[in-house]
Amino acid sequence: MLPTDLAQFAQESAFQHLGATGDRIRRECAELPPVPEWGRPRAILLVGAEARLLRAALEVAAPCPVMASTNGRLPLWLGESDLVVILDVTGNELSAIRATEMSRRRQAMQIVVAPEGSPVSETAGSKAVLIPDQSSDSIVAAIAALTVLNRLGLGGDPNFSLCADVADQAKQVCSPLVPKDENFAAKISESLGSTVPLIWGGDMLAARASRRIAEAIRRASGEVALAADSGVLVSLIRDSAPREPSRRPSLVLLTQSHPDDMIAYEHNELVAAAVTAEVNCQIIESVGQRSGLANYVHWVLTGSYVSAYLAAVNGRL
Repeated sequence: MLPTDLAQFAQESAFQHLGATGDRIRRECAELPPVPEWGRPRAILLVGAEARLLRAALEVAAPCPVMASTNGRLPLWLGESDLVVILDVTGNELSAIRATEMSRRRQAMQIVVAPEGSPVSETAGSKAVLIPDQSSDSIVAAIAALTVLNRLGLGGDPNFSLCADVADQAKQVCSPLVPKDENFAAKISESLGSTVPLIWGGDMLAARASRRIAEAIRRASGEVALAADSGVLVSLIRDSAPREPSRRPSLVLLTQSHPDDMIAYEHNELVAAAVTAEVNCQIIESVGQRSGLANYVHWVLTGSYVSAYLAAVNGRL
């Protein structure tokens, strides 16, 4: 159980880092480099740990095929008419260094997000667009990359200012300075207790957020947490009745204000299964349809606060 006074955690580095997310977004995106007149590439290849997030955000509006590589391998056909976006907030991942070097040799257009002076940024070509990362925060780096891609006419506007405002709003309802009985993340954290969290998100960004939250909960608790498709989670919930109470699941839903018919059906099926099996169900609602990426920031930050409170309970802060 969390203590009544959550303010004792306010100076912990995990909560300090989460609370400064909005400021990091504003700072990184306010000082982006000018963009060249490259024109439309044949294809966009995204490289790095957040490659799939970038693809989910780009695919709807990009004027060319978009592919993601998390291991840094480049397709054989990659050449000077293609654009490679490399994102590495450490600046020293071998896969990112390899992708930067190989794409430079093939004379591909490059956008590189990495700390200034790092091996990745130093390996980039002379014509690369370098976005110096100072945040060590992959979500902030992804927003910066998407903002540059938007200015190149290759994707929708991620609306970094809205993303920053949404990060501030998460802080206002989830920070340890918010009383426990009014603290949204603390309430979810306590409701999970010793259960097995099952996390679901309907569209591509929500599904990516669900996986990020599950990873954070696993690190915080040292226990199982699963993000999966609705069919898998419904089966697990329906099979949970005979299990011992301490290993019962809890369901966390990342919901949207106006989902399409398929997402609404999956959501309703999960809720019905949870009600029938008497499984605890928590909902993290979207902030609206103004920006899909802002919804992602909201879901991931709220889930990160939940996991931070779980870490506090388990002595893992």
